Amino acid sequence: MDYQKELGRLKEQEAQGFGEYWKPEPGQHKLKLLGELEDADPYEEEGKEPQLRKQIEISENGKESTWSMPFGRTPQSTYGQLVSLGSVKGKLTGTELTVVVIGTGQSKRFTIVA
Repeated sequence: MDYQKELGRLKEQEAQGFGEYWKPEPGQHKLKLLGELEDADPYEEEGKEPQLRKQIEISENGKESTWSMPFGRTPQSTYGQLVSLGSVKGKLTGTELTVVVIGTGQSKRFTIVA
């Protein structure tokens, strides 16, 4: 790994406002979506295919952060739930919603209540 190059990439992302990722605890969270879904850097793990990801800028209690999620393959995935919401509303920017978080770590699940 070229650590200097990776550090430069991380600093560039931080300068663009991507330094604060949303890391919710289990429970209900009231969010305001500040943008639309965008491509995020893929999650890479040695020996495995890169996992495509999406992200969206959010605000929770006035604190802005980036919500990153796997590129879902079903309407029940977190990504699929946001796409369904966007298809009903026409856009996600400005939408206020509640997200119910269940579980921790890799078994964390999200349910969106609009």
